[in-house]
Amino acid sequence: IVDLISEVDENYLKENNITKGTMSLVGYDVANKISNEIKITKTISGGSVANTIVCMAQHGHKTAFIGKVNNDKLGKQFAEGLEKENVSFKITETSIDRHTARCIILVTSDAERTMNTYLGISQELIEKDVDTSLIRNSSILYLEGYLWDLENAQKAIKKSIIIAKESHTMVAFSLSDAFCVDRF
Repeated sequence: IVDLISEVDENYLKENNITKGTMSLVGYDVANKISNEIKITKTISGGSVANTIVCMAQHGHKTAFIGKVNNDKLGKQFAEGLEKENVSFKITETSIDRHTARCIILVTSDAERTMNTYLGISQELIEKDVDTSLIRNSSILYLEGYLWDLENAQKAIKKSIIIAKESHTMVAFSLSDAFCVDRF
């Protein structure tokens, strides 16, 4: 997910029926509309697991990220952002007609953040996307709990866990949110 950060007036939230301080999943058309109406002041590679991996890289650990972005402008920015932080990540070509995921973070003057998230192609992670040699050569595999909701991503996660166990790679699973824990 690419974080697109913008400072907005509270009136913008009210005029667009956006509930302050929440995270809402939005479609591409809504994400595009908001992006066109605001001034984006910062673009950062984001997402909970990617953020953790970047933190580990900043502390001198060798890291890599397996995820899915499209070969579009934001996908390239995501990859460049991780590369800048010394996180190994490659964009794989895809025929799926989905855009790179983005979280439009609207920040009001009181520093409250309101997030509008378009998940896009990040939801299309499949078993084929799993780099088995990368997992085999890692000491820790850190998995995203939000993806457990998706059947194909769940298969990719299970495949990753099997590979990790076979190669004695420790497995860590982000519980992500209470609603993920409640459902599963």
